[in-house]
Amino acid sequence: MLTEPFLTEVKNTLPEGSTVVPVICASDGTHLTNFSGDKKAWPVYLTIGNITSEIRNKPSSFAFILLALLPVPRKLGVRGNKQHRENHIALHKVLEEVLEGLQGSAQNSELIACADGYDRLCFPILCA
Repeated sequence: MLTEPFLTEVKNTLPEGSTVVPVICASDGTHLTNFSGDKKAWPVYLTIGNITSEIRNKPSSFAFILLALLPVPRKLGVRGNKQHRENHIALHKVLEEVLEGLQGSAQNSELIACADGYDRLCFPILCA
């Protein structure tokens, strides 16, 4: 999570009245089936840090959305660093593509309609 001094520093560089939206991504491997071998999925979920953790962490609040399913790279038949490096490269390529739209919004801002009926100038920042 973003620390308060960091948020204050970021807010001081933004236009008056704008809002920082901390974007949080989470992922964990999920075992899909016992019947067709070692099938796994790596879902990536997205939420925002402006939602209180009590609400965000309740499954019934639907505060997390499924953003993507990461591919599980095939095994190369080699051990050690080469397999790890290939997995690392594949993961970063996919995440770069999935989060591409966030980069432009973070630099240029987005006008977002909020629940209170007002439009706010928001700067989404990837924080976790």
